[in-house]
Amino acid sequence: MPAYVILYLTEVDEARHAEFRSRQRPLLEAKGGKIVARGPVAEATDGETTANRRIAVMEFPTVEQARAWIG
Repeated sequence: MPAYVILYLTEVDEARHAEFRSRQRPLLEAKGGKIVARGPVAEATDGETTANRRIAVMEFPTVEQARAWIG
């Protein structure tokens, strides 16, 4: 059964985030994971600004592989 990891990032520095993504993709794939959704947060229900907020959803074949990626 697939397992999903959801990342919610705030205060994203675009240059650092691009560097992070380029380093993390090979590590993610090595653990059997793939990105199934990512992008800016379109609307915040908590009344806060959505500027510099990002979300990413990763899928792994198993919970164990997801946990191995998380560390």
